[in-house]
Amino acid sequence: MNILFCGGGTSGHITPAIAIAEKITELSADANIAFVGREGGGENRSIVKRGHKLYTLPIEGIRRSLSIRNLKRFCLALKSINQAKEIIREFKPDVVVGTGGYVCWP
Repeated sequence: MNILFCGGGTSGHITPAIAIAEKITELSADANIAFVGREGGGENRSIVKRGHKLYTLPIEGIRRSLSIRNLKRFCLALKSINQAKEIIREFKPDVVVGTGGYVCWP
């Protein structure tokens, strides 16, 4: 069974995903687990350290105030949709688990 975890932006999103993944691995030896995180996200180190496959998206959080940077972030969000589709085509998950953060959106 292929299980894809999506979450990122903070360790608060990654830590629960890792805990769930570890329990699934403990219960089912044939589980194939991968994660989707934010490109350049420091929280991704804990995923890689545990030997899980990691896909990344170039997404960033949208600022709540008016900012020219939001235009770039909006374009990254649109680009991330196509990359998320590619990840799904490649990994072929049976289940997708979202644990929060803007990485879950695409």
